[in-house]
Order: sequence, then structure tokens, then C-alpha cells
Amino acid sequence: MTFEENLKTKKGLRFKNGKFKIVMFSDLHGKITFDRRTVLGVEELTEELQPDLVLLGGDNVCGGSHLQSEQLFRNSFDDIANIFESRKIPWAHVFGNHDREVGLSESDQQDIYEQYEYCVSKRGPENIHGVSNYMLPIKASEGDKIKFNVWGMDSHRYNSTVNGHKTILPNHFCTGDDADHCRPDQIMWYYNTSVELEKYCGEKVPSIMYFHQPIPEFNLIVRNPEETGMEGEHRERICGTELNYGLFGFVTARNDVKGIYCGHDHVNTFSGTYAGIHLGYIGALGFNVYMHPDLRGCRVFEIDENDPANYKTYLHKVLDNEKLAAIPGMHDYACEYSMY
Repeated sequence: MTFEENLKTKKGLRFKNGKFKIVMFSDLHGKITFDRRTVLGVEELTEELQPDLVLLGGDNVCGGSHLQSEQLFRNSFDDIANIFESRKIPWAHVFGNHDREVGLSESDQQDIYEQYEYCVSKRGPENIHGVSNYMLPIKASEGDKIKFNVWGMDSHRYNSTVNGHKTILPNHFCTGDDADHCRPDQIMWYYNTSVELEKYCGEKVPSIMYFHQPIPEFNLIVRNPEETGMEGEHRERICGTELNYGLFGFVTARNDVKGIYCGHDHVNTFSGTYAGIHLGYIGALGFNVYMHPDLRGCRVFEIDENDPANYKTYLHKVLDNEKLAAIPGMHDYACEYSMY
């Protein structure tokens, strides 16, 4: 993939009157049919917030849902996609760990996603790990100057061994989870493309980065709540990688990404700032997965064209959770994870 291909988006993303709003959902966990409450929740928030771009943070469909064909996948996912398509809102996605368990490869899923008219996700370079590695440049209200950027990254699934050796030790570095994350070649793709973007624009472009599973540095927020200005809830252990590939170090070296955001841990919604980088959870919206009703919602980003590096981000909950919860649907699961 050339740098020019990295710059392209199927639908142009542009500030409107100096403003740009992003809404990020995660962990929708669709099955053969999406839980109706999840669909209504996404629709309610989309209608209320009127975003310029929607991001889906992984586990968009659920493991074991047997979506082995394009038709089965579309029969399921149309309920979500049509919310954005009917409103002509550009939207993008990254893959989570459970997206890889539906019976259809990420590559095949990517082909389906890209058939939707307003889906601006892009298949990443073929010579690096993962499928959902891309950038989404957002241009100024007038002209072609890039004022902001979104990096989507593929955090893969699980990784309990590397080169035949265990990565999870009895005295673990983080919380002892076997989640995987961005591999070195993906990190170098980000770094090198970021350098090219700076050369192209004549300056660094303020950005956010999103993927599904957390990096180790998220642990530092809950261990240092005062120093990091922690906000939000920490209600389960941080299920991130034990094998630190070094993404955070490369992000600080480039100093263009101002915030990193993930899903995966359904009842974590906290955020805080470490080494100048805002680290934040999205939380879950799906109704057929473990979740605490008072946390169900999305993360919002409000970006000012005149000061894009200092964007505003906050969690926004569904308007009437009790009303949605009263609609017949699949079983609501209790949180099953421990904190440590």
C-alpha cells in the first residue's frame, strides 16, 4: 500500500463549520440476528449525537454465531450498518478477538464491510499482520489541508506463546491475560506512515488511535489515579497483552497521537493521561453480553478545527436504559471477571 492509498477514503471526511464529531461504539456482539435492544441503542445514540463519523471498536459480531457466508453475515450486520447508511454517516471498524470466531475470516468480512457505501474502513497493507490497519485523514472545512487523523489498528486475538515459549508467567507483568496486540510490523507501519504524513502536511497531524484490546499502559491509570487524572469506572481486570510489543513507546516518539482508545473489557469505562497520551475505554453496548446497565453507551469526540490536538472526549450513555432493557431479548449476563 502506497502513502497515497493510505490518504484515500471512500467518503471524504471534513470539518463542518470548524467542528467534527466522532462517536465510538464497541462490543456489539451480533449473532445470527442482532439483539433488538442493541440495535435500538445504537440508533438512539446515533440520532441524538448526529456524528460526522462512527467508529466500531471490535467484537462487532459474536464468537460462535456461525456467520459462515456473506449472506448470513449481511443478514446479521445490516441491522447495524443501515443505521449509518440510511443517515449517510461515514463509519469504520476494527476487528476484535471474537470477530475471528464466527466462521468467516477477517479478510472475507473486510470484503463485506467495504461493500457498504458509507463504510470507510480500508484493508491494511498485505505485508503486515492484521487486516484492519488504516488511517482516516480529516480535512479542514475549506481546502485540502489535513487537520486531524484516525489510526485504526488490528489487535488480533490471543497469544499465550511466542516462538514456542510461554508469555504468561506466574508473577505476571499486568493482569495475566493472554490477549494479543499489534505486532512490530504494524507498529513500524504506523511509525513510517506517520513520518510520511508529517512530511506531506509540513507538520504533525493531531490524531487518535483505536483498537479492540488494551495495551499494558492502561494498567498505569488505575494504579495511579491521582497522577493520571483518572475518570470513569474500573470494574474488571484489564484484559490486555502481557507481551509488550512497544506500541506506546513509538506513539510517544512520534508525538502525533493524542489519545488511544479500546473496548474489550465491557465494564471498564475509565480514562486517564500517561506520558501526555490520553488512554480511554469505550465500554460495551451489546445487550447479549455481560455488562452493567449503568455503563452502557458510547464514547464521543468533539474536535475543534482551530485546536484539534485538544479535542474533548466523554462517555455518553443510552437515554433510556430501563426502557431498552424491558424489551424482550437475549439473556443479560452478569459480569464474570475478577479484578486481578
